[in-house]
Amino acid sequence: MNQWKFCPSLDCWCMEDVVYTDKAAVPQAQRLSVFAPKAYLSETGIIQERGACGRYTAQNAPVIFENNAAGYMEMPNTHPGEDRFFGSPYLAQGMVYVTCGCRGRSSRNEQGEYVGKAPMTIVDFKTAIRFLRHHRGVLPGDWNRLISVGFSAGGAMSALLAVSGDHPDYDPYLRENGAYMEESDAVYAAQIYCPIIDLEHADMAYEWQFGADPQSEESYAGPAEIMTPFKEAVSRKLSSMYVTYVNGLELTDPRTGEVLTLGEDGRSGSFYECVMRRLSDAAKLCGEQPPVDLDEDVLHRRRRMKACTAFDRLDEQSGENELFGNRAQNTAHFSLSVAKAVASVAEQFPEEAASLAEGWKHCSDEGFQTRLRLLNPLAYIRDPQGKKAVHYRIRVGADDADTAFSVSMTLAVMLQNAHLGTVDDALVWHQPHCEADLPGQIQAWIHQICRQ
Repeated sequence: MNQWKFCPSLDCWCMEDVVYTDKAAVPQAQRLSVFAPKAYLSETGIIQERGACGRYTAQNAPVIFENNAAGYMEMPNTHPGEDRFFGSPYLAQGMVYVTCGCRGRSSRNEQGEYVGKAPMTIVDFKTAIRFLRHHRGVLPGDWNRLISVGFSAGGAMSALLAVSGDHPDYDPYLRENGAYMEESDAVYAAQIYCPIIDLEHADMAYEWQFGADPQSEESYAGPAEIMTPFKEAVSRKLSSMYVTYVNGLELTDPRTGEVLTLGEDGRSGSFYECVMRRLSDAAKLCGEQPPVDLDEDVLHRRRRMKACTAFDRLDEQSGENELFGNRAQNTAHFSLSVAKAVASVAEQFPEEAASLAEGWKHCSDEGFQTRLRLLNPLAYIRDPQGKKAVHYRIRVGADDADTAFSVSMTLAVMLQNAHLGTVDDALVWHQPHCEADLPGQIQAWIHQICRQ
């Protein structure tokens, strides 16, 4: 109560840089800040239960839990005036706002050990939510109306929080992290922006969408690169494997009940038509001409950003490779699908394949597969254990080439097929990899779901 300070620029009370576990391995990252509208607290930090702001009071205000995960890196909680601080519009409409930092792939403890590898990012956020709920007696807001928000890796974390609430898979990690085990880490709803998920199969999805483009662009993911014959062969194999993967998911169209499948060519079938319909709907909303087919869209509008392979890179130099290292080893391969694609072209390209053959041997280990599952929301949608959110909103920019469009669509369809609650899913035209949205729409969605 003594830590509340008034922030004149936001007309709110704030409690900043609170370490959310007594066992913090990286205290500078494992922090959060809480912001509450002025009317919700007295000058001595006492909750004013009838204090009102907009349509809410200190008792029923929804709580926005915005994680600051980016690229699975170590990230701090954010502060007013910083680029990644998005609290202002929520506070102005009477919501309580939390910004939370986390460990990431490069985090080390005092002994120099890597302590932020998978699944520690999601473990930190679950620990933070339990910490906040443990202290809800001195915090304004309705802690049953906790709404998770994040984009990119943060979008993945937001989706994962929504489908894995209180799941026992995380208990050993939470205990080690000093979490309040008697509290819940479940959320009421999740805003999911451009999520980087299903990393085990993301390379397959990427080559399925962008395989027609032989050249990547210069970006944070690496320099511009023209496909070699070896990588072209790997790309074709991954794209073919994606067809098999999609057809094994047993997805159905939420509108018609039709089974969603891909044809062998990868450019036919109800799943492909669903992707194109999603893309066309985004274009039409902006009065633009919708693309005729996916390859045309890739070659003439949004070209390939990442080289093959996009996530589990052959040179083991991606952020995701770094994420799946361990306490002693900084990077690791993680995708068995990439290993199989490389093996399938080994006779044709013996030198290239031979240099990579050893890299994926550990991937089939049970412990390693468990770590992959703990970061994949798709693994928990159909899992009967744990608590699920009842509202989901997914937004992805149509100019986003960080991952394939089909990845977020698969998330949306799986959620709808599981009948977990409401699912609001769309691509947003002219939006890149970011919080792909129009001003005020997320706040309007929150108002709507909090009336239900």
